[in-house]
Amino acid sequence: MSAINSAGQVDSPLTLPTLNECPGGYSQVAAGYNEVLMVTESGDVWGWGLNSGYVLGMGTEEVPKPYLLPNGPQDVRKVLLSGYMGIALAWDGTVQTWGTNDDGMLGRDGVTVLEQPEPVPELGGITDIAVGDRHVLAVDDTGQVWLWGTFLDELIPVPEPVLPAEGIVAVAAGEGTAFGLRTDGSVIG
Repeated sequence: MSAINSAGQVDSPLTLPTLNECPGGYSQVAAGYNEVLMVTESGDVWGWGLNSGYVLGMGTEEVPKPYLLPNGPQDVRKVLLSGYMGIALAWDGTVQTWGTNDDGMLGRDGVTVLEQPEPVPELGGITDIAVGDRHVLAVDDTGQVWLWGTFLDELIPVPEPVLPAEGIVAVAAGEGTAFGLRTDGSVIG
């Protein structure tokens, strides 16, 4: 894997680690532009890659081999990457974000960069998360869906409730899209 710099040239080739270089026991993996995050069965988060914009939660230095995120989220069940930000959902229902706040995706108004994971204020009981191209969706244990970031060109810098809270159990997001899966198997969006 290598990065393309602003002049369109290949910049600093990055060798992907082989499986024997990664500690085993992963339960989930997420890939970004030039970074990877992995969740262990014990809930720790490991990552490696070019680390653009603090996306690995450990400064901006390239991380050529899997590394346990220092000050990283604990007891994690799911991680996602989008652009230059990372997001983690813990088993206790808290959500942490880090990286650059392009399009408001960190869930904090007035913050431009979070160098390490920090909880999204006033958001809890979350059971699922999804990231679109410029927005984040989360569903809580009551079935309420929360949205933040930039959605359909509207900046929503902090989580706001959206979609009716009618038994939503999972969320999905894409480029300008937001969907919820209901307990009866129907989809709303």
